[in-house]
Amino acid sequence: MLPVAEIARTLGDPKILMPEYPASFISQVNPNSVVRDIVAKIDSIYTKDISKITIVGHSIGALLARKVYVCANWRSTDLKLEKELSEFSLPRSWAQKVDRIVLLAGMNRGWQISPHMSIKKLFAFKAGELLHTLMLPLELLSGTQSLIFSVRRGAPFITMLRLQWLEMKKDQTAKAITIQLLGTIDDLVSPEDNTDLITGSDFFYIDVPRTNHTSILELTETIVEETSADSSHQNPVRNVGPSKRDESTESIRAEKFRIALTKNKDDLQKERVILGDLAPLEPRPEVLHVVFIIHGIRDPGHWTQRVARKITARFKDQILTATETSTYGYFPMLPFILPGTRRRKVEWLMDQYTENKALYPKAEFHYVGHSNGTYLLAKALEDYPACRFNHVVFAGSVVRRSFPWTKLKENNQVKRVLNFVATGDWVVAFFPKLFQVLRLPPLVPYLQDLGSAGHDGFDTKDEDVIQRTFIYGDHGAAIHEDNWDTIAEFIVDGSLSQEKEIYLADLLRPRRNRLVVVLGSAPYIVWITIMALLVFVGFKLAPALTALEWFRVLALGGFLWIIRFVLTTV
Repeated sequence: MLPVAEIARTLGDPKILMPEYPASFISQVNPNSVVRDIVAKIDSIYTKDISKITIVGHSIGALLARKVYVCANWRSTDLKLEKELSEFSLPRSWAQKVDRIVLLAGMNRGWQISPHMSIKKLFAFKAGELLHTLMLPLELLSGTQSLIFSVRRGAPFITMLRLQWLEMKKDQTAKAITIQLLGTIDDLVSPEDNTDLITGSDFFYIDVPRTNHTSILELTETIVEETSADSSHQNPVRNVGPSKRDESTESIRAEKFRIALTKNKDDLQKERVILGDLAPLEPRPEVLHVVFIIHGIRDPGHWTQRVARKITARFKDQILTATETSTYGYFPMLPFILPGTRRRKVEWLMDQYTENKALYPKAEFHYVGHSNGTYLLAKALEDYPACRFNHVVFAGSVVRRSFPWTKLKENNQVKRVLNFVATGDWVVAFFPKLFQVLRLPPLVPYLQDLGSAGHDGFDTKDEDVIQRTFIYGDHGAAIHEDNWDTIAEFIVDGSLSQEKEIYLADLLRPRRNRLVVVLGSAPYIVWITIMALLVFVGFKLAPALTALEWFRVLALGGFLWIIRFVLTTV
């Protein structure tokens, strides 16, 4: 950031604070702790004779810059700051002196692996994701997380920042303008992640030509060679001495930064780029209810739109209702068991939640989840204090029986819950329940967020957690068409009428399938049986192949995986 500071010094004699924090790819620093420390440093150097404060941040630093401004303006509301920032309950004395925030290639929506990345970066991020998955048990045991993964799209830090930014903007005293400089060939962060048009729709976005994610900071006399996302097309700007082209590019970058630092809103509007198809949807404050209907594993989710229509039809004024039936794609059993993959799906859900909160600022939110859809909400409620849903329906739930619904009610995150327990949900009884009944060592607590609420019900006496036992059928029993009207009534009213209870009684049975109950009481027997069969087949095959042949088989499998990866990813 030294070149940035030098440009700032040409505009006067400013007092410059450049906080340092470990920002390497393997850094485990908590971004909220960094923000707290930065605010404390500003507190320590601030004096009343300072007339104007400008906050500048690059990449992840742009997120920290926004969070610093949030903390500086924060007033206690129902939406809480994270525990590391709980001390911020009143605005700082210098908050009103912040006149602008300048973001350089800021990853405002977080980052995600996307096809527009260069092959080099694509492989690097894929390798990083694999390493992160392997290190996840140690991270959760130590209570830390890699900095780079704390700013992935949908991660708690990103989501809470976006929601807090929306809350802060309701307070008319937070008047700083935000300017974001966008590198035109940024192949690290996609345009939709750079330009957060959901919570940053009022930002002034300004393009910086022939500039990527890193070179936006290169404000010295020569410019290093740059390439676009397509490595076959070289950027014409090269490190060849003080040519006219080098000086031109350098002066443009410096000038764009000076504009961001000094120009008023009218002049910034002239520089503002038209984002075309990235333009945000207009908020709809007239919408009073938003309903999420989220499918589960091994399910393309076609039923969600049909349930959405049933729910919408029950609201008295359909125009005041919106539904969210987006899909996270087909989700097989093996990835579901992996906690890192489950976490990414939770991040996906919270990214959708943030968008809907921005589009429907006055709406109450409700939720219908099946299978993994139940896990997504449960984990989101635990990890994201800003996540709130009024009426919740769970079907085929894979959430642990001891889930703390009462605590979440006290935090105003939920109001009423309807959980359906099936007669023969062998999926829940045999697989997620294993992680609930095993007494796992402290090294793997992250596996114990799965459970058998869809097979055994929640272990709670809370009167606002309503359970209906036992709906006839297997894992998908509660999302059968016969039950759609019941789901719709509970989402709308938060309760079931006597008429609906009588109708529902025809779908219920007094007891569960005995075989499923017996095997579900010891799900490890099912797992051991499956593993024994695999080992048996392996031993039968082993004598038929020599060590060299086994090596060839494994090598061929690896080669085919590489081909698949190249064809589907590169």
